[in-house]
Amino acid sequence: MATASARRPTILDVAERAGVSKSLVSLVLRDSPRVSAERRQRVLEVVEELGYELNTAARSLATRSNGTIGVLVSDLHNPWAFDVVDAARPVLEEAGHTVLFSAVTASASAGGEWTTPSCRRFAICGSPASS
Repeated sequence: MATASARRPTILDVAERAGVSKSLVSLVLRDSPRVSAERRQRVLEVVEELGYELNTAARSLATRSNGTIGVLVSDLHNPWAFDVVDAARPVLEEAGHTVLFSAVTASASAGGEWTTPSCRRFAICGSPASS
């Protein structure tokens, strides 16, 4: 049983246990068609066995994109904004994105400042959902 102080398994741990290269593990995790079914199955078994979880921070550094889309709303009393998020979220998540829902102040939206400190800190692209 893992303890709280146990380190998380890495892509290198998966590669070593599966007897393949780090590059092959990466291809499997990105669902590349260039991997044989046998090797894909072996890597996925080891991923499950070790409890490997993708390190999104590391991927963000490598790809220079964090895949997070911010939906910024200025009027939380407008139910339309929630309808937009409810409709967009499953589509965006299916495409591999994370959706962050955030409110901006009316004064910020009136001045065209549609970003929030959180959006800037996490390098999220935001788009107004309502005004």
